[in-house]
Amino acid sequence: MRLFGEHDFRGGGSGGPSGESSAPRSEPARTAPTAPTAIDAMLGEDHARLERAFDAMLAGAERGAWDDLRLRWPAFGRELTRHMDAEEIRIISGFGREHPREARSLLDEHARIRAQLTELEVELETGNVTVERARAFLIDLREHAAREDAVLYPWAARGLDDLAWERFRFALSGEQRCECP
Repeated sequence: MRLFGEHDFRGGGSGGPSGESSAPRSEPARTAPTAPTAIDAMLGEDHARLERAFDAMLAGAERGAWDDLRLRWPAFGRELTRHMDAEEIRIISGFGREHPREARSLLDEHARIRAQLTELEVELETGNVTVERARAFLIDLREHAAREDAVLYPWAARGLDDLAWERFRFALSGEQRCECP
């Protein structure tokens, strides 16, 4: 299995050094024409849920409630990472076969967001994070989400089969969710 930094966006068969079969596969069933509305809603709601969680933490930080932010940050980081992992493995990997440069750009943004998550966690633990830094991270997340909404999700609504969507839904689901107001 390839991880987010190791996608092969050249298209074609899936064979290669890993020993995977390169035999042609039958065409998977595509989602129904009405599915994009449900798919867009699911993806958009997950972005909104993560944004609400971060907004609540940012509001606390603006009031000086840094301890609350420190307590919530690990769960938020896990949820955001789970979201990006699911996108990378279940959506971007297919998207990249048709749009390799755009897929690479999205993966690079995910790597940058992960680095920022870690940097902010260290800054929180050492007491060096500022409200301005947290706001800048939220702006970056919003810009990235808007890009996915405009480029990746419309492709996913028409480009993924039912099984891929079911796997994506499962990957997004988790018993531990960050608390959102």
